[in-house]
Amino acid sequence: DEGLLRNHILPAFGHLHLDAVTKSDVIGFISRHRETHKPGSVNRVIILLRYVFNLALKWETPGVSRNPTASIPLLEENNQKERFLTADEAKSLVTAIKQSDNTMLQYIVSALILTGTRKQEVLKARWADFNLDLRIWRIPTSKGGKARHIPISDGLAALLETIPRIPGCEWAFPNPDTKKPFVSIFCAWNTARQSVGLGDVRVHDLRHSHASFLV
Repeated sequence: DEGLLRNHILPAFGHLHLDAVTKSDVIGFISRHRETHKPGSVNRVIILLRYVFNLALKWETPGVSRNPTASIPLLEENNQKERFLTADEAKSLVTAIKQSDNTMLQYIVSALILTGTRKQEVLKARWADFNLDLRIWRIPTSKGGKARHIPISDGLAALLETIPRIPGCEWAFPNPDTKKPFVSIFCAWNTARQSVGLGDVRVHDLRHSHASFLV
């Protein structure tokens, strides 16, 4: 943020008082910036500039009565990379995660591949959320703020049967040491993916791979 402010925002607006910056100034800045930067980079600058003015309003900075970035939409980003695992890469990855020092990693990553769900949805899954009779996994609160239901496939059902149960623990994929959801699995995940030459594969890419495997 400091770099964006120093390199982009201050050169364009640093000579002006906050209340002198107009919406027209902001639109002109965006038009010039997008000539040399990708939409994602432009959006980060817009978001930071918007935050600057929101804070000025929150702190009741004298003279600031409006945010000139209000109602200016972000640019559509089409430069996001999507990575799909091949069947052979998936097999290599599964082999690597089974050898991880994090004994729960193999179950977490396998669940992500089998369901296409988000990392936090798997990490915070409770045994009570899985109804094996109805073959439904209920995710109480999704990214959209509402509960959603995931069909339990034969593969997921088999996986759930193999997860070691910790007596008295409500979590399906807990940290064996704390008996609570993992805060992060990055170190174990990064070690596993690097060991089989898949350093460019992100956890989020497992969602894309799930969809491609279904197709």
